[in-house]
Amino acid sequence: MRLAFITAVLVAVPCSADDFKLTLRLRAKTDGQYGVLTREQTWPAGQTAVIVCDMWDAHHCLNAVRREGELVPRMNEFLTKAREKGALIVHAPSSCMEPYKDHPARKRAQSAPTAGNLPKDIGEWCNKIPAEEKGTYPIDQSDGGEDDDPAEHAE
Repeated sequence: MRLAFITAVLVAVPCSADDFKLTLRLRAKTDGQYGVLTREQTWPAGQTAVIVCDMWDAHHCLNAVRREGELVPRMNEFLTKAREKGALIVHAPSSCMEPYKDHPARKRAQSAPTAGNLPKDIGEWCNKIPAEEKGTYPIDQSDGGEDDDPAEHAE
């Protein structure tokens, strides 16, 4: 199952009027249950890249499409504000870049400065993350995360 993630890449610099002032949320397991932890953070907008992964206009899982429909308006609001403040927005659909190879936004993302601390094998496709394979998730993933009703999905 493809999931949508938003990741921000940051560099620490002094606070300015164009900085993002955010409340970060983390879902963590404490006392055997998952709960939400929060903390305040300031990020320099002009030195921030937001990477939007695998946001599709269609998906094989109907419930994923429904969730996406709820997520997209809030994402668009955030991405519009981030873009207005000077953040670089990178849309990163997997395995379908050919139609976008000459798009100005693709060229702009490709011309962004390269980080000095890229992980080893960053250009390789990642099918599994060994550390995550050992994790316990709050949602059953044994079927790949598919949560459609089988009859509804068949239609």
